[in-house]
Amino acid sequence: MEQFFLKHRKMRHLIIAPLLIAAATWLTLIGVVSSECCNTKATLNYQITYYGCGAVGGRTGDAPGSCNITICANGEVMMGSHCGNGTCNAAGCKCAEGCLQGRWAKDFISKNNEYSIKVVDTIWHYYPK
Repeated sequence: MEQFFLKHRKMRHLIIAPLLIAAATWLTLIGVVSSECCNTKATLNYQITYYGCGAVGGRTGDAPGSCNITICANGEVMMGSHCGNGTCNAAGCKCAEGCLQGRWAKDFISKNNEYSIKVVDTIWHYYPK
């Protein structure tokens, strides 16, 4: 009878060990797949009626009457060097709450609707990790 229990104990280890290895591998891969980088940003060249560029966080552009602002996907001025929610690593990846989401220039205009903004051009900046 004792041999019966020893045999089944060994079989149990043969089944559990590969399952633990597979689970550890799967958990490791999840971290790699979801390590999204938040390095995309857009510089808008826009015109604003009756106000200065700074009214919406921008700066004077090169052409007369033009303004520039660098924004994230949510349409807000980029703070820092990445467009992530929460803290990110130095490369702008693995942000605590992912990347900011939105409709870029459309969100910028709708958030500043009272200023009659007209976006003239968008320059995209993407820096892969």
